[in-house]
Order: sequence, then structure tokens, then C-alpha cells
Amino acid sequence: MGLLAVLLSPVISSATFSVDAKALTGLELPMPKDPDAKKYLGISKSGDFKISEIPSELIIVEIFSMYCPYCQADAPQVNELHRLIETNPSIKNKIRIIGIGTGNTPFEVEVFRKKYGVKFPLFPDEDFRVQKISSEPIRTPVFIMLKKKPDKSFVVQDIHTGESKEADAFLQRILKGLRKD
Repeated sequence: MGLLAVLLSPVISSATFSVDAKALTGLELPMPKDPDAKKYLGISKSGDFKISEIPSELIIVEIFSMYCPYCQADAPQVNELHRLIETNPSIKNKIRIIGIGTGNTPFEVEVFRKKYGVKFPLFPDEDFRVQKISSEPIRTPVFIMLKKKPDKSFVVQDIHTGESKEADAFLQRILKGLRKD
């Protein structure tokens, strides 16, 4: 099966799927040019930054592909999840969402962002760097919840494979994980 077929195939949760938190949070991403996206990330420097530099208790990393029909269908729910977080003062600054377009160029990521009205920062991953740090090929979408530990490193708190389905229920799952020690 080719990589594109793997990316577009229906997602089945795998108990063996994992991602190295240190490798993921160490990925360097280009600083968004949009001042609102930069402000949302909470990073004041310019140039590339690491996911670990985002000042948040929990970072939700959505791995998507512009060509994934499941990602496209789920975009309104992910946008609603972002809205629910941003309009709740008790969690607004504790949880951040970013998207990484696996195998997508900057142009493709921008097309996805505009077409689906995505308000949180999206980043290209045209070299499949995220694929290379996962235990098996990623079938999009995948949501990786990274929780900050007291020593400022991150641990993978949860991985959700497949569509988020309902934003409210998905947020409750995320909050439950955030409360765990």
C-alpha cells in the first residue's frame, strides 16, 4: 500500500501506535507570518520555533492531510473545539491547538486553512517528519495531546485516531486527561 493510500484509508485505533513526545516537541516549525497566529502561540521570537516552546499546559497536535476526506469532514468540529477552548476563560491559556499537514507543502496547508476557515496555526510537513517519529504510518487525522510536566518537558497524555466527531465530547475527554496527574 502506498503512503497516500495509507493516509487516506479509514482510521482504526491501534494500541501499538505511539509518538515520541521528546521528538515531537523538538520539531522545529516556521513561525507564522500572521500576527494573530504568532500571538496565539505565545512565542515572541522570530524564525523557527519548537513545539516545546509553546507556553501551554496541554498542546493538541492535529496531524492532518489536505487530501484526507476525513480531515476535511472533521474540520468544522475541530474548528468548534478551538472555539470552545478560546471562549472558556478557565482553559483558554492552558490549551493550544496546532495542526501539522503531513506530506503537505506550505501552499497546500494554506489552501486547507482558507477552505475550512481554520483559526489555529497550521504547519506544513512536506518531508513527513512526523511520520518518521511515529511507531507506524499515521492515518489522518490523529490528535496527539501533549501534557507539560513540572520539569517543563512533555508527555503524550493521549492519542485519538480518527475524526473528533463531537467537539463538546472531545473537549471533555481532553479536560479529563488534563486533570490526570
